[in-house]
Amino acid sequence: SASEPSPPRAPAPAGRLEPLERVFWAVVLLSVPAAVAVAAQARTGPLAALGGVDPLLLLGVLGSLVCGAVLLARRGGRERLAADVSTPAEVLRRGAAETSVIVGWVAAVFVGWEVLSGATGFDGSQLPLMGVAGVVVGALVGLVPGCAVQIVLTSLYLTGAVPFATLLANAVSQDGDALIPLLALRRRSAVLASAVTVVPALVVGGVALLVTG
Repeated sequence: SASEPSPPRAPAPAGRLEPLERVFWAVVLLSVPAAVAVAAQARTGPLAALGGVDPLLLLGVLGSLVCGAVLLARRGGRERLAADVSTPAEVLRRGAAETSVIVGWVAAVFVGWEVLSGATGFDGSQLPLMGVAGVVVGALVGLVPGCAVQIVLTSLYLTGAVPFATLLANAVSQDGDALIPLLALRRRSAVLASAVTVVPALVVGGVALLVTG
């Protein structure tokens, strides 16, 4: 009847890729040489193509959208990712799925950070970053998934606004973008992994603070 839900779409045969997975790998194959060409052009002068829009930004947006589509299309399919990989198509299928998880979550976190920063003006420089408080803040900031805040701290260090001890505590504590897919799939493991790094970060940062003053 019309009220009955439609049956789930059958996956592609073992020797074939889904259409969306083919699009994913086509974008990958095209984006690598395109990125190299754009980077080479950027070394010789400003990028005037595409109406002044950064081509690397366009590539990043396109890749993020494709990865997001793959991620949404494969939601609830974790069991398949754990299956044995016995054919080249399965290798490509699994590679597309796992890469999309990482890229999709990283893109979401970066967009969220930019929205927060743009809406509130908060960029990390408002935190207490000197002395013992700075070491503690550096270690705690390392708990934030992704590397956006860490990039801000590094930039502040290069300008002299952040002492080395704070930067070192943050470097030991932070897990970077690797924490994002782990949070998506194994939240408890991600929280435990982050908590474990805080203690050595505080110790190393404290020692650095004593040495450097």
